[in-house]
Amino acid sequence: MKIALGRVLTGIILAVWSVVFFGLALNFEKPLNPFDSGASAFPLLIAAALFFMAVGMIVVESRRLHLPALIKIKRLGPIALAAGLMILYTFAIPYTGYYLATLFFVPAMMMSAGEFRWKWLILITAMIILFNYFSFDRLLGVPLPKIGAAFVE
Repeated sequence: MKIALGRVLTGIILAVWSVVFFGLALNFEKPLNPFDSGASAFPLLIAAALFFMAVGMIVVESRRLHLPALIKIKRLGPIALAAGLMILYTFAIPYTGYYLATLFFVPAMMMSAGEFRWKWLILITAMIILFNYFSFDRLLGVPLPKIGAAFVE
């Protein structure tokens, strides 16, 4: 029953997230060619699909719930720390750049999840940074934010 309740809550979170994502995708610029689908077509499709799957998940899992249950959070400290780190990471990227922020954020998130082995902290952080560097900067030609990007107009 606890798993079903968790899946219902996950479905609700995904449904809300998809509505927000759908609203943001509506603000994309319209294509100049009226027969072109434009930049918003794929994000709108993904948001709509996520919404319908989340609603389906809520319906299926809510049938498994028989009694109302209380939500018990056993590790509130690490959860709050991870949420705070994500918010801090989002605000730090424009000032410190993607690579420097990620260099500190990934190990901090791993430590908040309970991983303290230095070998894994260094290895996973390096893999994420190198993958994003080669994927975005080199292969796709999309530069990630550099240090001080918030100060450039």
